[in-house]
Amino acid sequence: AVTGVLRLLAFAVAFIGILGALMALQLERSRELGVLRAQGLTPGQLWGVVTAQTGILGLVSGLLALPAGALLAAVMVHVVNRRSFGWTLDLAFGG
Repeated sequence: AVTGVLRLLAFAVAFIGILGALMALQLERSRELGVLRAQGLTPGQLWGVVTAQTGILGLVSGLLALPAGALLAAVMVHVVNRRSFGWTLDLAFGG
């Protein structure tokens, strides 16, 4: 039960962090989006461009983060634990 709550808390913190980063990116790009509107993009087209860019950014970030996280977990379990505490754990990925 405790691990489930910790997992939920970690997901909530990650979600808020990603949402904040995307909102900051959107505020930073307001001039660029204004130029696109001035060139004739409709609000629907602009929404599609922003959604596609955000989706691609999220997909690429996720594809890079998964192997990086797995590698970092392996290093933490097999190197840091052994050097710091003198023991290690079996590392298993999956549900």
